[in-house]
Amino acid sequence: SSNPGCSLAEHMAREASSSDVKPALLRQLETDGGLQHVFVLPDSTGELCAAATLMLEPKLLRGGTTVAHICELVSLPSPASAARFAPLDAPLELIQPLVATAKASGCYKIIADVPAASSQPFLDVGFRPTQLAMEIELAPPASLLQGGVA
Repeated sequence: SSNPGCSLAEHMAREASSSDVKPALLRQLETDGGLQHVFVLPDSTGELCAAATLMLEPKLLRGGTTVAHICELVSLPSPASAARFAPLDAPLELIQPLVATAKASGCYKIIADVPAASSQPFLDVGFRPTQLAMEIELAPPASLLQGGVA
């Protein structure tokens, strides 16, 4: 059942923590005609421990080729997952499927919006710093997933 005041990430987090979830089963939800993929990673008890969104962005100035954009990274290690990764790190179980989905979608590159404190797992799988990211926050994020990293 869908709650109109509930974000997609919140809905998936509730679903992941309230349903029969096999340990370390990554869930993927595809929306917007395949242009947005939300990945939710529960820990061994079924509690949400990490989530991220992969957006596929067709670039008109590059002949319609596609870039993948990892954003909305949320890492909430629980006692069951704390031994696997630090609170601000994204686990490889989350990063690898994001990269695989981008490759399978024919993307020419992947951009990851990751705070410097959370960058090591991305560096470990081949990401490299390239540009300065800047933002203007127009409204505070409304989310039940407090403690997210990006």
